[in-house]
Amino acid sequence: MTENEELRVLDMLAKADAGEHRIEAVSGDFRLRWGNYVFKVHTDEGVWVVVVFNDCNSWDYIDTVTDPSGQSWEWADYNGAPSDPLLILIDDDHIISRAVADWAPKNHARWGPGE
Repeated sequence: MTENEELRVLDMLAKADAGEHRIEAVSGDFRLRWGNYVFKVHTDEGVWVVVVFNDCNSWDYIDTVTDPSGQSWEWADYNGAPSDPLLILIDDDHIISRAVADWAPKNHARWGPGE
């Protein structure tokens, strides 16, 4: 993920959270102990898919984001992350910022139940 891609994803998330984009809960249930919750975010650019890992009935981290063109980014593997808390190791050659993975909504009600 490039810095521009990261900023694009963070911008989409912030605008969705602020009510500028429509959020549609597709699957998942925050009443469950853990699992993935899938959202579609409808923007002028098209539909984004955001997969959030729910842990202990609450938003834990963003697992995957897919943009309207089908480009997808995954942050699921926290194992083996370098000691810098702002970075995450994807594989031996790729280290990216955890800013997207660690993003959480300010307006949980827009994203459905759970906190």
